[in-house]
Amino acid sequence: MNGDSDQPSTTKRLGRTVHFKASNVSCFGSFYYQATQGSDLHWTSESLRKQVELGIAASIFNVTYGYPLNSADDTFLRQSMRVMDDFCKTAEAGVWIVDMIPQRSGFLKIARDLRSNYEAVMKNLFQWAKDSLDNETVIPSICSAALSSNLSPSQELEEQLSFAAFSALAGGLDTIQTKARAEIDNCVGNLRLPTLDDKESLPFVRSVITEVMRFYPPTPLGFPHSLQQDDVYNDMFLPKKSIIFPNVWYMLRDPEVFDKPEIFNPSRYGGLDSEMQKVTDTTFGFGRRVCPGRYFAENTIFAIVANLLATCEILPPSDSTGKECKSEVPVAGTGTIAFYGPFECIIKPRPETSHLLGEL
Repeated sequence: MNGDSDQPSTTKRLGRTVHFKASNVSCFGSFYYQATQGSDLHWTSESLRKQVELGIAASIFNVTYGYPLNSADDTFLRQSMRVMDDFCKTAEAGVWIVDMIPQRSGFLKIARDLRSNYEAVMKNLFQWAKDSLDNETVIPSICSAALSSNLSPSQELEEQLSFAAFSALAGGLDTIQTKARAEIDNCVGNLRLPTLDDKESLPFVRSVITEVMRFYPPTPLGFPHSLQQDDVYNDMFLPKKSIIFPNVWYMLRDPEVFDKPEIFNPSRYGGLDSEMQKVTDTTFGFGRRVCPGRYFAENTIFAIVANLLATCEILPPSDSTGKECKSEVPVAGTGTIAFYGPFECIIKPRPETSHLLGEL
């Protein structure tokens, strides 16, 4: 069998290894809670944001490469964030005229520079994971699992695996808060922290997370797709290979699907997974370009939100007179991915669960 005919099976094997499926994501469950670890947590919105960001990054590096990320100044982290910034800028709709009109201009040099940065960090991370295989303390990861199953990979297979691994790396109101916290207290109690095993028993907490995703989608215009065949949409003919952008923002605010979509209302889902799926299936993309880290992301977000609600009270900021201030949620970035915040809030430990903070 020649290389071309064997390619589909190779790609499928890599896909099964790297894709965070619901059935295998629990294998790396111990890493989710690194996103909320740190006894030095300070009770300000900015310090919490930085702590959570570092924790999430540490979880992804651990799961993907088995790499112990301990600092925001880590070289691999800074290089990876640069690549992600480059991606956000280059994937923005309408930025590159070459997408519509074939031409040769300065974009070629920009593309070469960006690709050089991307390939360097991708290969270095993969090489680190490969070199660590002989270490007795190697952390189980996607790369170690794939390499252990093929101890003498070809150069082509290594390139495909390193690309797939880096792709995985690169992937409320007070009454609402009170209701979500009450659900946690009733299900979990105050003697331990919530875990992923409690997820199915906390439908309102999951509804709050789903409503945040609906209200603030991370990719408002999704990612560009190319049509595989001619199509017609609202009497508009779209020829094969047309580039389209799915308007995720509108889909999640369509009044025919969501009643009063401009109102933040987690109760709209009735605690039903089938209703929440209308949001998650749209938020995480479509078809072959669906987010490979979907289930990892959902479980990580749940871990952070559930632990935060169980141990903390989140309050709006106050002015000099003690009056509560309502703060808007700003949107940062002009690229494909939208970043919401920062915004001010006050975070206080809950007296009834303060003894659990040492376990975070």
